[in-house]
Amino acid sequence: LRRSIALVPQRVWLFQGSIADNIRLGWPEAPMERVVEAARMAGAEDFIRDMPSGFDAELGPRGAKISGGQQQRLALARALLRPTPVLMLDEATSMFDDVGEDALLERIEPAIANRCLIIITHRPRMLELAHRVVRLHGQGTSE
Repeated sequence: LRRSIALVPQRVWLFQGSIADNIRLGWPEAPMERVVEAARMAGAEDFIRDMPSGFDAELGPRGAKISGGQQQRLALARALLRPTPVLMLDEATSMFDDVGEDALLERIEPAIANRCLIIITHRPRMLELAHRVVRLHGQGTSE
């Protein structure tokens, strides 16, 4: 069951290692072309290429050398890389600005076309990806 779900958690977990290795966490043998494509869809390719070593750049412990938004983009790239039937996004864009979130919504379409997408969010723009919206209010009641 775990292998069929790619998760982007609210609190991103990155390890000390290269950017490429962090993106490949769930699929270590993924070809570099797929890693770059996942980074592009997540909006991470530009900041990665701006780093002196690009995809080989080393991250500090817990991704200390990059911003929170960049960390979220790497976690999103990691999830988009894995060809799973379920993609779960838990506040996956909470550190994005409006422009970055809009750009993501335009780029992510091919990656979610044949997946069940579960979005947990407070940001209304992300709901544009949904076919069905369930709102939870208070202590477990739903609408």
